[in-house]
Amino acid sequence: MQANEQLLLPPARGAWLGWLMAATLLAAAIYLGLGATQLAEQADSRQAAVATARAQLAHKPAPVASRAAVEDSKRWAALAAERGFSWYPLFRALEQSSSPDIELLEFVPDKANGRLTLRGEARSLTALTEYLSALGAQDALTEVYLARQKRRNRAGMVVLEFEVRTRLTR
Repeated sequence: MQANEQLLLPPARGAWLGWLMAATLLAAAIYLGLGATQLAEQADSRQAAVATARAQLAHKPAPVASRAAVEDSKRWAALAAERGFSWYPLFRALEQSSSPDIELLEFVPDKANGRLTLRGEARSLTALTEYLSALGAQDALTEVYLARQKRRNRAGMVVLEFEVRTRLTR
């Protein structure tokens, strides 16, 4: 009987209000869900754009210089080294250690490595040793040593041909 009694009862007065609230809540949930989905898609696309931009910036290849450009840069570097080299202390050191018994024939500076090679002739071994000691006493030159010596006969006169190597102070 209980089932029959419920059928006989009149419908409740506020039932339509409950259905209306349920429908409104369902519509709001669908609306908010679609908005959240759009925001997530926008965030994903922005993150992908940022990642590609970072990848492009990080892996930007260096421009490959042509052979002519490399040669030009080497020439400019050599010219800058030539202009920046201080010749005065070297010439002053050679001038102060000069001797009438020594004739310098060749002067070969290696500015990049800071070395100097002197080739020449001496009248005697004594004059050559005095010249070496005078060169060693100069502030602009260090590690002065005799690399080679050889006796030669020049126009009826016996001379001592030599090669002196030294390091330049900077």
